[in-house]
Amino acid sequence: MFFDTVNPDVQDCFQTGYSPDKMASFMAHYGAINPWRAHFAHMEPLKAWSSEQLLPHRDLVKTEFHADWLRPQGDISAGAGMILQRDARRLLILGGHIRMKDQDRLEAPWMMLANMLGPALRHAVELNHILSGLRLENALLAQGLTPTGAAILVLSDDRRILFANAMGERDLARGEALGGDLWRRLHLRDALSDRAFEAGLRRCRPNAPPIALRVAEPGTGASRIAHLLRVGPEVLPFAGIDTLRRTAPDSVVVLVIPAASAAETLMRYLGLTLAESEVALALHSGQTPAEIAAARGVSVHTVRSQTKAVLGKCAVRRQSELVALIGRLVR
Repeated sequence: MFFDTVNPDVQDCFQTGYSPDKMASFMAHYGAINPWRAHFAHMEPLKAWSSEQLLPHRDLVKTEFHADWLRPQGDISAGAGMILQRDARRLLILGGHIRMKDQDRLEAPWMMLANMLGPALRHAVELNHILSGLRLENALLAQGLTPTGAAILVLSDDRRILFANAMGERDLARGEALGGDLWRRLHLRDALSDRAFEAGLRRCRPNAPPIALRVAEPGTGASRIAHLLRVGPEVLPFAGIDTLRRTAPDSVVVLVIPAASAAETLMRYLGLTLAESEVALALHSGQTPAEIAAARGVSVHTVRSQTKAVLGKCAVRRQSELVALIGRLVR
C-alpha cells in the first residue's frame, strides 16, 4: 500500500491485495482512525518500521481499527511501513500488512525489501516531480503565461488541489486569498472572486485560451489577475501516489496567479509601507540616500528616517543585512 496524504485528514492510496470493499471503508472511515498514524511523525524516513515498533500489539488489539478492519481480513496486524517523503506538502508512505500467523516467516524479509526499495522509489518520485513540473511550465509558456514567480495550482474539476508549487503552497499557507478545506479543495476567500472562479471552471475547455479572473485578498484591498486553463495528462506534475500508479485525470484545470510586484511583496511579508518598500528596493539596487532623496523629491533626512524604520521592522541592524533579506524575497 502506498499511502499519500497532504494533511492529517486527507489520504489517497494505491494498493494491491486488499478487497475493494475494505479499501472503500478505509478511505471513508478507518484510515482516519488508523492508530499507527499518530506515530508517523516520529518515523525516521527511508527506514522500515515494524508494526510492533510503531505500536505494541497489546495496544493495537484494543482499537476499533483492529477489531473491525484488521482482524476481519485474517488479522493482518503484522507488517512494516516506511516514510518515503515527508515535507510541508505531503506525507508519502510505503507499507504492507502481514497476517499475524505469517509474521515470523514474512515480516523480516518484507522489511529488508522495503529498505532496499525505499531510496529508489523516493528518487523516482523526486525526478518525476522535477520533469513534470518543467512540462507544465512549457505548457504555460505556450499559452503566453509566465510561470516564474507565480503561484501555480493544478486542480480536479471538483476543485481538489492535486499539486501546488512552492509559491502556491505559500499562498495557501498565508490564507489571504486562497484556502483549502478538509478535503484539500480550493476556495477563494473573496466571495465575488470565488463565484467568478466557479464560473471559469465550468467554461474552461481543452486547447482554449486561458480565462482571466480577479483574485482579491479580503481586508487588504489587494488583488491580482489570475488565469485558468485546462491541460491534458501529459503535462501534469504529480509527485506522489499518481506517479506510482501511473494514472491521472483526463484533464485538469491550472490556476496561475502572477507574482506580486517587488514593492507589494515587501509590504506583504515585511509589513512595510509603500514608501518604505520603495526606499528599501532603491537601497537594494545600490542607490545612496542622496540619490534616493533626489529621485523621490524628498530630503535626505526623510530617506534616512524611512531607512531606520525599515531596519526596525525587518529586525536587522545593518543596511547590508537588509539588502540580503530583500534579495531573498524579490529575487
